[in-house]
Amino acid sequence: MKISVCFLIIFISLTNFTWGRNPLISRVKFTSDSKYILAKVGSDRNQIKLWDFNGNLIQTYASNEPKGNFVMGFNVSPDAKYFAAILGGYRKIKLWDIHGKLLKTFKDCPLIPVVFSKNSEFMVFYQDHFINILNLKTLMVKKINNKNIRVLEFFPDDEHLTEFDYVSKKIQIRDINGNITKSFNFALACNPVFNYYFNHKKKKILVINNGTEIKCCDPNGKLLTEFGSHTIENKSREAHVKFSPDGNFFTLLTLEEVSLWSMNGNRIKLFSKQTSKGSKNFIWIPNAVEFSLDNKYLAISSVEGFQFFNMTGELIKTIEKNSSVYTIAFSPDNKYFAAGCWNGYISIWNIKGELIRSFEGW
Repeated sequence: MKISVCFLIIFISLTNFTWGRNPLISRVKFTSDSKYILAKVGSDRNQIKLWDFNGNLIQTYASNEPKGNFVMGFNVSPDAKYFAAILGGYRKIKLWDIHGKLLKTFKDCPLIPVVFSKNSEFMVFYQDHFINILNLKTLMVKKINNKNIRVLEFFPDDEHLTEFDYVSKKIQIRDINGNITKSFNFALACNPVFNYYFNHKKKKILVINNGTEIKCCDPNGKLLTEFGSHTIENKSREAHVKFSPDGNFFTLLTLEEVSLWSMNGNRIKLFSKQTSKGSKNFIWIPNAVEFSLDNKYLAISSVEGFQFFNMTGELIKTIEKNSSVYTIAFSPDNKYFAAGCWNGYISIWNIKGELIRSFEGW
């Protein structure tokens, strides 16, 4: 019994964990002025923290929630004045100003991302079978009844929304007052639909069918391109799409690989952990993928560090870390990127891959 207790104490010490304490930094994001970093702290703590560029703690959010009300995600308005968090345990969305003043709390909200308009005038979210359009100046809400929504997004013009009804398989476009201006579906060309992603820059829609096929349609539902069958391990539907800022490329991230595609249907590169380490295609098991905002670089974070590639898929730099890099983010001015690690540290690097500073983020 004494020996077992000793081993337990040693294990806890070596892993740097204590009961009720998980330092994982699961997401980092720069504010639009590139001066501050928001970090979501581990799965067992209900906190998101705002740090300045020098690693000084400015504000802590969502720290008074009951145990089990995990922060599942967050978003920041483009003008960096507002901040919203999704609290999964009790299905809440909370809105603060960037100084930490709580402005609104909304209950009965499913885990659908909160989106801000590009002009920072509106926030849209889903609550109890209603689409909610919140005016950020007046904090007044307009409600639109629709109980089958999976995805909500703003058009670049800030005057229209796109929504995906997962029962009817319809994509609907609404104006900011909630009126439907267009509705179409993929019943023939793209059925059954598992998820869709709207490329606003190119006004095209990517549809993933059964988690294995990718198809591209125009806003009227017309099939434009079939990307072919893309094999995902065990036919998993956990495939995530991210578009480059200019809309010319996208990545498909799965549990074991990352693929880089052009919007015309060509797969530029497949990065797989199964490729030998000496190969140019080698990556570690991927955690996240990010494009730089100037469309020059692709960064992939992993359990062993992170890697930079150019847009032809050529490896530029590998940075190994002694802790899994769970999340990465480029600054809007394209000068820096931040990495959030499993051990609770945030590191800031310049675009050349040189470490600027590292600090404890939890």
